[in-house]
Amino acid sequence: MGYTDKQVATIAHEPVKCSSSIPGGELNYPLFSVTLGPPQTFNRTVTNVGKGNLSYVVVIVPPQGMYISVMPSILSFSKSNEKVTYSVTFSRANSTGKTGSFSQGYLR
Repeated sequence: MGYTDKQVATIAHEPVKCSSSIPGGELNYPLFSVTLGPPQTFNRTVTNVGKGNLSYVVVIVPPQGMYISVMPSILSFSKSNEKVTYSVTFSRANSTGKTGSFSQGYLR
């Protein structure tokens, strides 16, 4: 993002060395920004902040011209503070429709 080590250290309240950076798509953010091209897969980890024995079924509303798959399609937690990792794959849809410069979709 262009910040210096000193600027990041000011925010983190500890010394930081950013010379080995993580690709933007691999940051554990709740959003994705992809460019259509070869399929791309990203991993995300979520933490159950509620009580145990919860399951969430993914709902996918893809942007026009894209296919999105999420594995696993059901995130199940058996206890509070449990972490679960899932992967999201973005690829071109097999359609002849045109896509715009920017498009939005969402996962719920």
